[in-house]
Amino acid sequence: MGSLLFGTVASIAANNGFVSVEGIVAVWNKKSYDFYINMGVEIFDEFRYGKLHGENLQKYADNKGKMEEESC
Repeated sequence: MGSLLFGTVASIAANNGFVSVEGIVAVWNKKSYDFYINMGVEIFDEFRYGKLHGENLQKYADNKGKMEEESC
């Protein structure tokens, strides 16, 4: 199923002029990780996945505009 899905997405992307397809790879899932590595996916260690959810999402939404903005 994964090969069919990813192959379809890759085909659509390539045939429409996209130069890449990005996704999230769970490094702890060896079978999944190897699947992506074997297809030629480059893993970039300098990027980390982050998520704002639950209570913290609500807190941030409630304080939007009231919190001091920090630049990157």
